[in-house]
Amino acid sequence: MTKKHLFGNVILLLTAIIWGSAFVAQRSGLDFMGPFTFNGVRSFIGAAALGLFLLLRALFTRSSLKFTLKELAYGAVCGAILFAASTSQQAGLATVSAGRAGFLTALYIILVPIIRALGGKKLRPCVIGAVALAMLGLFMLSASSADMPDGKFSLTALFAGFSFGDVLVIISALCYSFHIIAVDAFAPNMDSVKLSWLQFLICGIISLPFIFIIDGAIPVIDFDSGLFELLYAGVMSSGVAYTLQILGQKLSPNPTVASVLMSTESVFAVIFGVIILRESHTLIEYLGCALVFAAVILVQLPKRAATNK
Repeated sequence: MTKKHLFGNVILLLTAIIWGSAFVAQRSGLDFMGPFTFNGVRSFIGAAALGLFLLLRALFTRSSLKFTLKELAYGAVCGAILFAASTSQQAGLATVSAGRAGFLTALYIILVPIIRALGGKKLRPCVIGAVALAMLGLFMLSASSADMPDGKFSLTALFAGFSFGDVLVIISALCYSFHIIAVDAFAPNMDSVKLSWLQFLICGIISLPFIFIIDGAIPVIDFDSGLFELLYAGVMSSGVAYTLQILGQKLSPNPTVASVLMSTESVFAVIFGVIILRESHTLIEYLGCALVFAAVILVQLPKRAATNK
């Protein structure tokens, strides 16, 4: 593994840390507004923050703010996929428990290598093993005792009653898979901040009709109540973290490895929940965290050098 790839992997882990820390803000923000409103407003906030950065960078470096037609197309594709992924997940959460939704969303870890394999890409055995380890760890992490009757772990309870909400969350996982693959394809050909700014602007614009048609008019007091959540999710989780995702995938261009590294978001959500909210977790959840981190180590093992016979 080159230093460039290692640095890219570190950036992807930092992305997961920010997403994990923003989990509480994202969940509590939904107490004050609908899912389309929250996702739309946070997208515009992220776009505003990145737009300010682009403007300041252009002023200090005398660089251009122009976009080519290809770059506009890249941003539009990523923004449309991101809209589909985030809103289908939020809509699914209305009827699906957090643990169940977390595990179903994590299916992108399997979907990314499957999609790549269909495209003719071969996977190393250690990467396949890392995907399996991460899925097992995330399953153990998602199957929280809080979601189980009488606090007892039960496979039947976790997967009972397949609903339309489950379908929406699975669609979300599929969309996130395509977003990871799209970033892998577009990031090498475009400035990371520009691509991120475009995708959030497009995501916010697409959200507008859904905000008024589905969520309805939102009183100003709701925005005031959820202002911190919106700012943190918009600036840090959207503006900063998604830009880091693009930069990380540009430096370490393997979407399967990226999906495993970014799956640690769930682990860091647990860690920040313990530190900030004083939450407690079961032994099986902590074991799940350990397995995910083991997958992160495994996926970064260097390729075995070819031997001459």
